[in-house]
Order: sequence, then structure tokens, then C-alpha cells
Amino acid sequence: MAWSEVGGTTQTLTAGGTPDVLDTETVAGDYRLTIDMSAFVNGDTGLITIATKVRTGGTSRVLAQYPFANIQANPNWMSPVIAVTTEIIVTVTQIAGTGRSITWSLYFEGFAGSSPPTAAAIADAVWDEDATAHQIGGTFGQAIGDPGASTETLYKAIVTDPAGINIAADVIAVKAVDDAVLVDTNELQTDWTNGGRLDLLIDAIKAITDELASAANAASAVWASAIRLLTAGTNIVLAKGTGVTGFNDPTVGAIADQVWDESIAGHVGAGSTGEALTNAGAAGVPPTVGAIADAVWDEAIAGHAGVGSTGEALTSAGGAGTPPTVAEIATEVYDQANGVEAGFSLRQAMRLMSSVLVGKMSGGGSTTNAFRDLTDNVTRVSAIVDEDGNRTAVTKDTS
Repeated sequence: MAWSEVGGTTQTLTAGGTPDVLDTETVAGDYRLTIDMSAFVNGDTGLITIATKVRTGGTSRVLAQYPFANIQANPNWMSPVIAVTTEIIVTVTQIAGTGRSITWSLYFEGFAGSSPPTAAAIADAVWDEDATAHQIGGTFGQAIGDPGASTETLYKAIVTDPAGINIAADVIAVKAVDDAVLVDTNELQTDWTNGGRLDLLIDAIKAITDELASAANAASAVWASAIRLLTAGTNIVLAKGTGVTGFNDPTVGAIADQVWDESIAGHVGAGSTGEALTNAGAAGVPPTVGAIADAVWDEAIAGHAGVGSTGEALTSAGGAGTPPTVAEIATEVYDQANGVEAGFSLRQAMRLMSSVLVGKMSGGGSTTNAFRDLTDNVTRVSAIVDEDGNRTAVTKDTS
């Protein structure tokens, strides 16, 4: 991947040994620091420090330090490539000499942490998210991520039933009725076979008609003709001496066709399958996959920002605002309350240490030692010592 600048500016260093934090980055990747050091003159000394964390949640500690002094023969300084997994902090400390102006740049190979994620990156994060952590009832996360979700649950996650209708339940009811019809038609097929119930009844009728045929007068009186068509349009014909002939057994397919082709209008009583199917048809054509996808992406996030939801994460990402400047970060680090010990920020602790280490001292050999600040304006530390030089009481001024 290409190198890209994640931080850089021209600034004047603080003289007197106070470190200036140039940049802090928290995106994993390779970093390289470059500094234009052409402003330094003979007598100037300083230190470039690079600190990193070993693991997330740990403390950034010194990884490498590069001292410099006097005029730089090669003023454009560049660090080696530094592999970072959690955090990198780069600082420059001018120890001796007037604070000099430097121009610096921190380069990153890969995705720059200060740039917002692309639409493709957000889409990847949404689709790759483990949906088992988003199982609120009725949500899209439950619909696609609950391996135990029923077909009805998945359907209702994206389609709303019309008022008073439960499409999933009605479909189940229709299937139950259809199963019952199939049982009855199978039973009819058994009854029509030779020796079945209906076949035996027809045989009994035939026996009676045979007996009637032996009485010619009775037959003539009853039938009045050799063959009589019982009902116009039917296929059942009774003939003297032969009984029932021409009976047309309906097939399972014919019965099923008749059931499905029957007009629903005459079968819409309360609680009936016809009523359920009529109401289901009123729901309209179900949405296409494209229409569902459009509805998901075009839905306003404002109504879907519950705790732990994707909507909340996207809203929070969009509201992050402008990242803090290097100066703001440095001020926050130095003035963090209780940053070193209880009651002492890093800035206050460094004032005390620099006073004792490199500030003017008075009272040597006596019972009271006084240490001045670097500008010789304030007594930072006043220590009462015993005859062995051990401090028995210390007064501190961190203002």
C-alpha cells in the first residue's frame, strides 16, 4: 500500500528540556517520521523519542531515542520504519539552545486513522458483523442471524400483515384443509375399487334391479322405458338387467382441480379458508428482494438507534466530529488530573523534577535546601534535611 501523511506541521520547540509531542496515532500499521532540522545551530542539543504500546490497554513506553546536537550535516532526518499494533507517540525535546522551528511529517503505510471509513468499508462491517449479538425481537438482526428463527419470524421481520390478518397462520390453516381434502379423496379412491364400500353398494343395487327385471309389469311400471337417464348431464345410466353402467370415477387430479378452481366468493363464511384466502389476497403483491433491500438502506437511522444496534454505531461514527489537534492532545496529556500520582499532573511533576535536577539550589550544607524553577522565578521545592542530608519535610510549589 502507498505511504500517506497522517500528521505534520511546522512548529517551534519548547526550550529548556520540555518535550513537545508531535503526534499520537492509534491505527495499526507501519510508520516513518521525517524532520527538517536545518534550523539547529552549534550549541543546540536535543532528543527525538518514539514510544509505543506492547498491547492494547497497556502504557506507551519508549521504543527508541535519537539524540542530536549542533548544526546538522544532513538536516533532513528520517526514522526507520516502525511497525505499530496499538499506538505510537513521537516527541522532540530541545535540551539546550533557543527553541528552534522544525517542519515534521509522520507517514503511514495503509489506511489513515484520521480518514473516515468508506461506504464499502461500512458495508463490509455491517455484513460481516456477528448477528447473534443483535437478536432484539422483530429486528433485521434477528431475522438473518437467529439460526432458530422460524419462517414466520423471518417473514414478519420484513413484511407487516394487514390489520386483522396473520398470513403465516392462514397459510398453515389452508395447508391443513388441503391435507384433509387429500385424505378424503384417497379414501374415495379406495371405496371405488372392486370390493370397496361404494362398489358393494352398487352391486346391491344391481341385485335389486335384477329381481325387478324378472317382473316385466313391475319393470314397465317403474321404468317405462328400457333405459332411463336419471339426471341430465350426469354419466350414470341404469339399464334393465345390467344395473348401473357408465359410472365415471373422478381422479385425484380432477377432485383437486375442482377444489382449486372453485370460486372463493361462495365460501367466505366467518373462520373459513375462503375468508382467510380472500383477506390474504387483499395484502397485495409481496415486495421483491430489490424493494426490501432499498427499504433497508433508505430507512432513516433515527428510528433504529437502540443501545447496541447497528443504527447506534453508525450514528456515533458520524458524530465523532473533527479529531483533536496535536496541541490539544499534548495539553490533555500534560494536564490530566492525577496523571502521575494523586494530586499531581504530568506537567506539575515535571516542574518539580526539572527544578531539583537542573534548577538553581541554595542552602547546601544547611538544614534547608531550596530548588528554583528553570527560569529562577519560583522556589519549586524547599526541603528540610537532617545532618545526614535526609529530607524530613518537603514543601512543593507546582504553580
